[in-house]
Amino acid sequence: MERRTVVLYAVAAVFALMGLAFRLLPPRIESPSLPPAVAVSPVPEIVPQTPAQGDLARANPFSPRRAPPAVRYAPAGTGTRRPGVSAGTAPGRGPRLVGTLQTPAGTVALIDADPATPGAEMYRTGDAVGDSRLVSMDDSSVVLVGPHGRRVLRLP
Repeated sequence: MERRTVVLYAVAAVFALMGLAFRLLPPRIESPSLPPAVAVSPVPEIVPQTPAQGDLARANPFSPRRAPPAVRYAPAGTGTRRPGVSAGTAPGRGPRLVGTLQTPAGTVALIDADPATPGAEMYRTGDAVGDSRLVSMDDSSVVLVGPHGRRVLRLP
């Protein structure tokens, strides 16, 4: 054998032994010591999840089998809201259709009708939207009937 080949085999054997040693021996990790002036904050208390929170975390919001919530989320301090109940619309601005959603339980309209609540609310046929009532909806429009007559809201 040539001398160069023997040297290459020797280097390969050394690397193989080093790899085996690193594989079998546990790594020695030294944790850096903190200076005495640094205080470590206590670990926050872990709040167990309720079943509803766990279900919400595992839910697929885009699933066609997903049912809308029975009650709209109301941030703390704003009071509770029942579905379909709205405080009305801002002066000079009517309700705005944001979208519609087909669910196994039926069609739901997303309408921005309450200026006190950020974002759109979910409404079904027959729900009150401000001073009007939602009478019908399709994939791109809804019909409201109220004291000001019949109004058709369309998606932009």
